[in-house]
Amino acid sequence: MNERVAAVVLHYNRPAGALAAVDSVRASLHDSLEVAVVDNGSSTAAVEELVSGLATRPEVRLVRLPGNRGYTGGMNAAFEHALGTQAPFIWLLADDVRVAPEAMGALVSALREHPHAGVAGALTYYADAPERIWYAGGLVSKQTIGRGRHRGMGERDRGQYVTAEVVDYANGSSLFARREVVAESYARLPHRR
Repeated sequence: MNERVAAVVLHYNRPAGALAAVDSVRASLHDSLEVAVVDNGSSTAAVEELVSGLATRPEVRLVRLPGNRGYTGGMNAAFEHALGTQAPFIWLLADDVRVAPEAMGALVSALREHPHAGVAGALTYYADAPERIWYAGGLVSKQTIGRGRHRGMGERDRGQYVTAEVVDYANGSSLFARREVVAESYARLPHRR
């Protein structure tokens, strides 16, 4: 069974962050992966620093966009690159995200164990308070007139969110999905660039 993951880090003017994100992905215990960085029109200095850092990581591909497309446009470019890899799983990451070594394998397993699920979200912590949860699934409520909220936000992690559960949305800073879900969603975009 092919469990290859195309992990794509979206970068904009934070080369040290993007390189740290790449290194956290490369340290994954799930070894069937390919990694790319999509640069979203960063400054010349930021791109030079990124290119220099990636020179010591030759297996990581750099995709440079000619100009800044904004977050959504950058993520669409990341989707486009990931779809070109033919990997059955796609993981889009913001450049300020760090992933635990076991996270990728757990996300692959979650989607394998739940064949009707198309997207999986990772438990996410605050960088400056790693014992506190930033995101444990997204919820939308009629009481909040359709506004979303992050489940568990600010709570101390006591293991209360270790079981896979259905939520209303996954956070875009760490979006793990089946290839076919990304392909179908991407094909529906009216303007992809």
